[in-house]
Amino acid sequence: YKGTDASGMPIAIKLLKSENFRRPGFHRSFRRGANSLRILSERDVPGVVKFIDAAEIPPSIVMSWSDGQSLAHLVESGQLMDWHE
Repeated sequence: YKGTDASGMPIAIKLLKSENFRRPGFHRSFRRGANSLRILSERDVPGVVKFIDAAEIPPSIVMSWSDGQSLAHLVESGQLMDWHE
C-alpha cells in the first residue's frame, strides 16, 4: 500500500499474506528479514529501498516509496534477466 508519513513523505506499507502466518518458522524468518533490511538501509547499500519500521501484528514492513514498475512486472515482461539487474 502507498501511504504518507507524519511529514507528508510517501511510504510503502507491505502487509504479509495471512496464509504465511501458519508456516513453521514464519515469525523467526520475518524478524530475520526485517532486521536484514534495517541493516542494509543503515549502511546505505545502493539499490536498496530505505527501511523505516516493521511490526509483527499484523506482520508488515514500512519502507520509503519507490515509483516505478513492480518487481513481478519487470520479471514477467522479461525486463530483468539476472540478480545484478
